[in-house]
Amino acid sequence: LKVGASNALAWVTRLDDARPVADAEVVLQDCTGATVWSGTTDGDGIARIDGLPQSGTLPECEFDERRSW
Repeated sequence: LKVGASNALAWVTRLDDARPVADAEVVLQDCTGATVWSGTTDGDGIARIDGLPQSGTLPECEFDERRSW
């Protein structure tokens, strides 16, 4: 995932051979689990993500390393 000021790109590839995965479902969630964006990758395994919320408008959640895997 590469995030810019107003958009982002997600690349999805297979673990065994690094080939792009077309039509993969991509879901971005905030720290509360609410979906911010969802869509699918194109034929090159890329999801172009536009319309992200502005910085500072998403909820802030404390990081609890005991719940992080």
